[in-house]
Amino acid sequence: MVVPILLGFSHVYLIKANKLFKKRLILIKPIIIFISLSFLIDIFLNHIDNRRFMELKKINLNSAIDGENIDLSLKGLKWVTYLYPEDPEKEIELINKTIASLKAENDNFILITHYSFMHNLIGKKSFNTSRVHDEVSIPTKTEKNFDDYKNIFKKVVIENEIKKIFIVSPLNFESINGIIKNNCLQKKEINEILVSYDILKIC
Repeated sequence: MVVPILLGFSHVYLIKANKLFKKRLILIKPIIIFISLSFLIDIFLNHIDNRRFMELKKINLNSAIDGENIDLSLKGLKWVTYLYPEDPEKEIELINKTIASLKAENDNFILITHYSFMHNLIGKKSFNTSRVHDEVSIPTKTEKNFDDYKNIFKKVVIENEIKKIFIVSPLNFESINGIIKNNCLQKKEINEILVSYDILKIC
């Protein structure tokens, strides 16, 4: 939205500059166009393109199976993802194993996953710090907003007495890297897609 507005203002002031200096500013127009295109390409590659489910383009959607195999609330949803394009039954089996393991947990925990529906199926024990966990939505250690996100994450841990952090593949430790130090966490692999980190202390 910002780029078209800036282009409009640039065009208006370029016309005024042409009248003021009584000659055409030949080099400025190509420079403005080049800068605008650079911004648009950067926004597309780093924000728009990263949010699309491009992986589904090459998947045979006929292999999808009914989502009610996970839960009746998903009845009517055809399930297939890029993770198990040829074997959605296997993915659903792992999802159900993961949900069963999480339901068996007695303590509050943070669940980091792309399967956002898991939180509703598990109940009140499951907490999260963001609806989406990807390089666009979650700041990395090198980004300026990381400390703010880190403080929010730790606040959720403390206020809700969180004992564990669960991460579901394809997400991994990078989702919490730098928030809590490695020596303050104890890792355990639960199944093929689920890993838990016991919080030994906040540090």
